[in-house]
Amino acid sequence: MIRGLELIVDGPFARATLTNVFVMSTLSCLTLLPLYVRRLGGTEAETGLVQGVHSVSFFYTAYAIAAVGVRAGGARPSSPPCSSRRPQQGS
Repeated sequence: MIRGLELIVDGPFARATLTNVFVMSTLSCLTLLPLYVRRLGGTEAETGLVQGVHSVSFFYTAYAIAAVGVRAGGARPSSPPCSSRRPQQGS
């Protein structure tokens, strides 16, 4: 293999690229899914239901994938900035 190419194929760059592909495909689904449901003859309520189910399933899927990554030895995700947990100081 070409020197340096293994970093692109097997390293963090490959993981970041694959993650980006999945996130962008999800974002395109959020904009195109309502048009598809309407074209199939769905009402506004059905379109909203499909969007809601898609968003909830994305949340739980992302949580499950993060849990698998942590079990595999990856870093734990950092807490969000609005978290009520404050870092302990001093010790």
